[in-house]
Amino acid sequence: MGHTQGVPVGAGCAVGSPVSYGGLDYQCLRAHTLIVTWEPPNAASLRQRV
Repeated sequence: MGHTQGVPVGAGCAVGSPVSYGGLDYQCLRAHTLIVTWEPPNAASLRQRV
């Protein structure tokens, strides 16, 4: 299994969950499973900067 910023690909992200990526903090807007290419800068519909 691969990793993105220390979070294992395939891990789940629940609505409202905090996520850190690239030194920035985000909050999950939609429940989803992490896949490579869905990093916060590439999938803005999944997360919001806080």
